Amino acid sequence: YGLDEQLADKEDLKVLEDRGEPCLPSVCKLEELLEEAEKRRKKGDRSTAVRVLDQALQIKPLNDSIWLKKAEYLMEMGRGADALAAAHKAAELRPGDAGTWFTIALIQNQLGDRERELAAYDNVLRINPGHAPALLNKGATLYELGRLEWSLKVFNDIVHRYPQEPRGWNNRGLALKGMGKLLEAQASFEKAHAIDPDLEDPLINLARLREERGDMPGAIEGWKDVLRLVDSRADIWAHLGTCLMVNGEFEDALTAFDRALTLEPELENVRKERDE
Repeated sequence: YGLDEQLADKEDLKVLEDRGEPCLPSVCKLEELLEEAEKRRKKGDRSTAVRVLDQALQIKPLNDSIWLKKAEYLMEMGRGADALAAAHKAAELRPGDAGTWFTIALIQNQLGDRERELAAYDNVLRINPGHAPALLNKGATLYELGRLEWSLKVFNDIVHRYPQEPRGWNNRGLALKGMGKLLEAQASFEKAHAIDPDLEDPLINLARLREERGDMPGAIEGWKDVLRLVDSRADIWAHLGTCLMVNGEFEDALTAFDRALTLEPELENVRKERDE
């Protein structure tokens, strides 16, 4: 009967009046703006997308979801400081939302403030202790900061909560390796590979472990296993070439180095090894 939009406008007006928000009701207009912003973003025109979101915020200035979306668009544009301001506005409006604090952590990572990044992950985990991406990222950040024991504790928590999460086992292996516990690290990498045979990181870490131990035949087989999954990475071909060269398999080493240089011609260290 054509009453739906009228009813929506009246209900929207009632909600706004109850909240005391200084804005006009326009459910359909808001949806139209949000759709337009997303279309602009998908086309790569993020500047216009942000301006469209600002128009949406004129209608609903206390909508935390719009502020968070704006933060995400700004982060994609590399405007970390502006993104952080928008994300904090979203957090003020809904402080108990784990997703908002996770976005703040990602922005802090972009800005290079690792301590505040960790603090944001802690906020996520206070709200949702089982938030797997926050656990993984917190453990990785601690690892990058050299806090290996704390990193290991986080990854131990992950594999306890999510025993079928291969990245947890893989990253746990990295922490163990950093602490010199090589046998435990190898077991953790092997566990990750057993859970997901198509994940390349555990195979890379196993091959690197064998190479660092001086087990060149084992490392060669390991790097070949990696290349069965992904053959478009110059660094993998370079590692294989180095191991083949050390093992005296010079023709195969040349082939591997040539492949690496085809993929990334600017790798001067690889070119030097090939020339030798």
